[in-house]
Amino acid sequence: TTSDPATGATATVTTTTNQGVVTGGDSLSVNARGDIRGGVFYAGLGKGVVNAEGLIGQSLQTKLYPVLALGDAQFNVTANDNLGIETALNPTVVPQGASQGADGVFAPQSYFFTYGANSAVQLASISGDIFLSNNSNRLSKSLPGGTGSDTNVEMMLTVYPGSFSAYALQGDINTGQNSFALYPTVRGQLELLAADSVLVGDNQTSRINLSDADPNALPSALQPAASLEDAALRLNSSGSSDFIHAAVPVHSGDTDPVLIAARDGSIGAAQGSSGQLELFLAKPAWLLAGQDIRNTSVVAQNLDGHDVTRIEAGRDVVF
Repeated sequence: TTSDPATGATATVTTTTNQGVVTGGDSLSVNARGDIRGGVFYAGLGKGVVNAEGLIGQSLQTKLYPVLALGDAQFNVTANDNLGIETALNPTVVPQGASQGADGVFAPQSYFFTYGANSAVQLASISGDIFLSNNSNRLSKSLPGGTGSDTNVEMMLTVYPGSFSAYALQGDINTGQNSFALYPTVRGQLELLAADSVLVGDNQTSRINLSDADPNALPSALQPAASLEDAALRLNSSGSSDFIHAAVPVHSGDTDPVLIAARDGSIGAAQGSSGQLELFLAKPAWLLAGQDIRNTSVVAQNLDGHDVTRIEAGRDVVF
């Protein structure tokens, strides 16, 4: 584990109001002349940079890809060859262990998000493919105390920061067979740009949710939660509209559409595959494919009269 954490406390400013005081955290830099396999990289504040002249991939022991853990920070991850990550997560919504005074799955917990308005992850593969694992079940088993049967905790393991981008400059982006959500932020952005294709796993379903939930209703450092049940309802794209949509759309006034592009290839399922790519997007989107768009469902929000969601393929659009 490579980390540059931040710590926080509350400071009393009146008899009725507390404010957070956060200290520590600055920058994290990891550079490898060869490969990076597995590991946990944590940036609490500031910037995290991870570079490999070879590939970034699975641990030979645990079979887990690298985990990017961050708070109010930005990660830039680059590999010359293939690049895979297990997830990007906020560690303050991961169950505490014995070292934090919570011994066992059923011990009292305190959950809260520390993502900021500019929290982001950017991945870039120079000559290979990008793979997004998001296997929350496998990841949960690697935690010191596990997650027990708490599916709400498992879901939080794949809640990315508000902005996420992946650039495969000469290859594919593969979202595998699992799903992930992006934390709701006003200027949050999703970009998946591949020289070849943006694909789901063969005969698998992958769901991406750019959330429209009210961030003020999610647990924070000043208003932590003992359970993640309510947060899971809000960050689940198939939940009740009362939970998954803020009263005022989160991306009101955001002029940058989600961008998913496959320059020379296809978006969604590979030809002959029954895979499904499901997109739930809290703002307009552009899907642009040089070849086909297959088995892809898009739920996007056009927030004013000038917004347009584009679905454009050089060949076929197949549902």
